[in-house]
Amino acid sequence: RMTGYPTAIIAHMLAAGAGHVVGVCSLSALRAVPAMAAYSASKAALATLLDGYRMELAPRGIQVTVLYPGFIRTKLLAENRGQPQPFTLDLAPAVRRMADAIEQQRAEVYFPWPLALVCRLNRYVPRQIYDRLARWTMTPKQFR
Repeated sequence: RMTGYPTAIIAHMLAAGAGHVVGVCSLSALRAVPAMAAYSASKAALATLLDGYRMELAPRGIQVTVLYPGFIRTKLLAENRGQPQPFTLDLAPAVRRMADAIEQQRAEVYFPWPLALVCRLNRYVPRQIYDRLARWTMTPKQFR
């Protein structure tokens, strides 16, 4: 018997023998981003939790989808002007991409693809090189 799921909805899905859990992480979950360490860590923790759920819940008929969006043009992002925001997506196409992934019951979706590719490859860049490149992208304001 599996226990320890944090929400009543997962317990309901287990009882029904079907369901779909969706989590919104971030491309920053793949490697720490300067000036966003806590955010990156929280998204990485969520991604790891959902990966575990996917393995545990699949035999019980419950799908898990993890979304890894990059920058999406929202009010919140507009307030964070001190950091580079490459390949920013408008809200409507980003929502469509997420909805498609959910409808297709994809396990994971990383987007937009140019930024996703860079972020995924960054995981294999040696730490010393990554640290230098990451610091190079920081603005003077982020050093304060």
